[in-house]
Amino acid sequence: MAIINKSILFLVFSVFSLHTQAALFSDMLIIGASMSADHSAPSPGKFLAEQVRMGKQNIHVEAKDGKKSTYHKKFIENEIPKMQPNITVGLDLFFHDFKIPVPFKPADEQKLRQTVGVIADHSETFIVGSAIGYEGALDANNLLEQLSEENENILLVDMDSIFKDLYSFSGYHYNVNGVSMVVYRDQVLADGLHPNEFGSRLFTNIIIQKLREKYTDISERDLPYIDIEDFLL
Repeated sequence: MAIINKSILFLVFSVFSLHTQAALFSDMLIIGASMSADHSAPSPGKFLAEQVRMGKQNIHVEAKDGKKSTYHKKFIENEIPKMQPNITVGLDLFFHDFKIPVPFKPADEQKLRQTVGVIADHSETFIVGSAIGYEGALDANNLLEQLSEENENILLVDMDSIFKDLYSFSGYHYNVNGVSMVVYRDQVLADGLHPNEFGSRLFTNIIIQKLREKYTDISERDLPYIDIEDFLL
């Protein structure tokens, strides 16, 4: 009888553990441009979903190669409030918005505030990447940083600095979960812009590090890092 009781307790505990683990992120919206659209490799959002064992049926992708965030305006304003995503990943949502070196205008600020505001207000967690470029992008990124400080739902990933480091002579110094390495654009990017599979996994680990720094109750069991140390060998 004791053996049966122990078996039942083990089964109940296992089911409870799986349920608790699955509750970390119940569903995901991936929104953005080519990186989010799996241009050269599965997106960091999809790798993140794998790490929390999220089913494909719980992942919604709204992404289009080469498009600015304004391409998704109707979807953001009309659909996201209905969806109420548990987690939204927009790592390249603003990649194409400020590439041309022009001043950051009041209209740009209004659009950025509105876009980020709607997504953050209707997502429990919004992972957003900084814009790529100079001049207008710098002002846009300052605003994104300000918004991330004002809204605890927003987690900002500095993709602009990462890409600039990848293109520098000194490379990008990756240091996550005790793994430290210097990588360059030809190792991380398939064509100079879009991440290859290694790069997408690397970006995912950076997201995981930020999530675990922000939400300290997330454990290795809940959200493990991807093993990339030997990927380049």
